[in-house]
Amino acid sequence: DTAARRWEAPRWITRFENFFRGSQTSRCLTAVRQGLSSRRTAAKMEDDQRQQLLRQRNEEQRQRNEENQRRAVQDDAWWQEKQQMQERLLATQDDGLIEIPNRTVSMNQIAYTFDRETQGDNKTIEELDDAMDIEAGKMHAFVGGVGTPLQTKKWWQIYAVMLLILLLVCLLALFILWDAASAVPPQLQ
Repeated sequence: DTAARRWEAPRWITRFENFFRGSQTSRCLTAVRQGLSSRRTAAKMEDDQRQQLLRQRNEEQRQRNEENQRRAVQDDAWWQEKQQMQERLLATQDDGLIEIPNRTVSMNQIAYTFDRETQGDNKTIEELDDAMDIEAGKMHAFVGGVGTPLQTKKWWQIYAVMLLILLLVCLLALFILWDAASAVPPQLQ
């Protein structure tokens, strides 16, 4: 009854009714209007509205369910991807842990070889040091022997040493010239 009271005829029906007032068509329109305003029609309209709302709610619920299912599938895919990545990382770590002993053995071998080479080098350095000490002793004895005549106050000894050095330089120069002359081919002479 309340829906029938709330319902008002559209303007086009009112205009149409005014045009055909008093005729057979007017009576038909009045019957239609009364049919629209009856309780049965109002109940039918309310029922149609309820069904429409129910369909809308069902559609919304279906869409939410589809969205939830899609999100669940995405979440599952994401979790699976994360789990696979974690498994790959663990496998990589395991491989690295397996290689550590091999690398340790390799590093031990390198260290052993380096130690042997270092010991050999140290021994060679000690031998060279000993040889240098011996040669330094000989050099000291030679310099000490040469230095003694130069510390003298006798000028004739200093002149004699200088003359011997000059004679040595001249002999060396003659030797170099003689060697260079003998190296020239016979056609150019």
